[in-house]
Amino acid sequence: MPTNQEKVSQLLADSHFAFINSQNNESLHLANEAIRLAPKNPDAYQCAGDAYMSLGQYEKAVESYKKAVKLDQNNGNRYFNLGYALATNEKAADAESEESEDSGWVLSKVADSFTAFLGMLRPAED
Repeated sequence: MPTNQEKVSQLLADSHFAFINSQNNESLHLANEAIRLAPKNPDAYQCAGDAYMSLGQYEKAVESYKKAVKLDQNNGNRYFNLGYALATNEKAADAESEESEDSGWVLSKVADSFTAFLGMLRPAED
């Protein structure tokens, strides 16, 4: 009998497979099942965010990516996905004005990550 972690891993693999095959509703369903079984798994929120983005549900994608970032603060890809979702949703200004403490914290982390990333792209000075 598979363990809970094995079930979650399989759900996430299946969610990713459905996503790359443009089966976005199925991908979202599987990601949500993984979230139900493992609510502290950042990959589950990442999969849900990806599916929401593909379904054009940008606000839900932003919320999923925020949860992924909060659970996995050292993964720069999560910040990038959140920033992309915010930009796509054209809600960055609204998100900054939210009264939630998490919004300000997450947005400052996104800004810091983008600044660091852009700094890496600058050509070295001789």
